[in-house]
Amino acid sequence: MEYTINEIAQLAGVSTRTLRYYGEIGLLPPKRIGENGYRYYDKDSVLVLQQILFYRHLSLPLKDIQRIITAPDFEAQNTLLEHRAALQIRSKQLNMLINTIDDTIRSLQGENNMEDKNLFKGFKEEDYTEEAKQRWGSDSTYMKSQRNWDSYSPEKREAIKAKGQQLSTRIIYLAAENTIESTEVHEAVQEYRDYFDTYFYTTTLERFRALAEMWVSDERFAKNYNRYHPQGAELISKAVIAYCDK
Repeated sequence: MEYTINEIAQLAGVSTRTLRYYGEIGLLPPKRIGENGYRYYDKDSVLVLQQILFYRHLSLPLKDIQRIITAPDFEAQNTLLEHRAALQIRSKQLNMLINTIDDTIRSLQGENNMEDKNLFKGFKEEDYTEEAKQRWGSDSTYMKSQRNWDSYSPEKREAIKAKGQQLSTRIIYLAAENTIESTEVHEAVQEYRDYFDTYFYTTTLERFRALAEMWVSDERFAKNYNRYHPQGAELISKAVIAYCDK
């Protein structure tokens, strides 16, 4: 079965302009172009577009998506299984948040007596402030990081968090599709290190390695990275350690 660009755009819920751009950069070229100049796509095109949208949902840049799906060892079925596992984790979190909303509504209607601590059940933006204080409270680097964070507006903090999620997710998926010693992975890790340097503190190789080791040894940190990929914490930790070794 073939689809015109309008048909596949409607099918996937994206614009024809987006599809044309994907074709221009070689990410999703049409299967053929008819004598009338129309672009036509087939079943394989539909499956590739699905993969692109999965990775876009995880905030990966298009250039990284292209590297992943055009890699010689890319295997669609295994990748779909990884997507499924990651989405299952997110699904559990969303279900927990839905339950929290329902319990809160019942509490406001007087149907139950909800404890304040349960108002925040399901929120996975972990608060590591006390843990950080216990580990590094007297450390000048930690103190500088805390001062920097306190100086940011709420809007800036949210933007910084979003940036960190994008960069860490990028490392995880590049590491899953390439060797951790690859240039692509090292460049992504360098961007993550620059992110820490810009918004928190100067990241020495020793400290960067210590962070990477903590991301897998501390279950709370591991859970944060595993939201994006079943082996997320392990992948990003190994990538950072390989970067430090190099």
